[in-house]
Amino acid sequence: MAKCINPLMSTEARGRSVGLVYNTWRGIRTIKVQTAPSQPRTSDQLQIRAWLVKLARQWAGLTSGARSAWTDYADTHPETDWTNKPRRLTGLNWFTRNNIHALMAGQSGLVSAPTVAAPTPVDSFEATPAAGEATITWSDPGDGDRHFDIWMDGPHSAGRAGSIQRAQHKAMANATTETETISSLQAGTYTFYGRVIDDNTGLASSWVSASCAVT
Repeated sequence: MAKCINPLMSTEARGRSVGLVYNTWRGIRTIKVQTAPSQPRTSDQLQIRAWLVKLARQWAGLTSGARSAWTDYADTHPETDWTNKPRRLTGLNWFTRNNIHALMAGQSGLVSAPTVAAPTPVDSFEATPAAGEATITWSDPGDGDRHFDIWMDGPHSAGRAGSIQRAQHKAMANATTETETISSLQAGTYTFYGRVIDDNTGLASSWVSASCAVT
């Protein structure tokens, strides 16, 4: 980005023209090359996009009673975001979220809104490092059809705290196995996050986390 004097023969210019983007920031006139937006197409991203299209159609095909049940569930289950501020979810939001969880766990799509509580977090959660890998272990006190959803942030510097907002999905393991190895890791510090997913409702527990330094 470069400073610009009298852009386009004028005192100020904003917007795009001939592959360039003109703007004014804090009184400074700037110009930069227009770049195309990034459009990642990993296999996981393509799968999620396909599911979102499918679920939007399924939502439209639900009966009014089924949609009302999801809306009622949303009204009675408010959430807060990562800054601890209130966040309002709609019935469609819950329908989509829970179905994505169930589909990631290899289950069929859900129609009915949940009528039971979300699963409780695991009793313990640890990350044990080794050369190029980390073994994740947990203690699952629950029963029934459950999966354990594992995300990872890293590698990051030892003095930097991990963040679930930066984490990427790594594995969806059967909760009863209580162990999963994440391999092909570079040396560095990693923070792992885990939550229990109820296969039958798509509801998720709160997150637990653990960090380790992989060699």
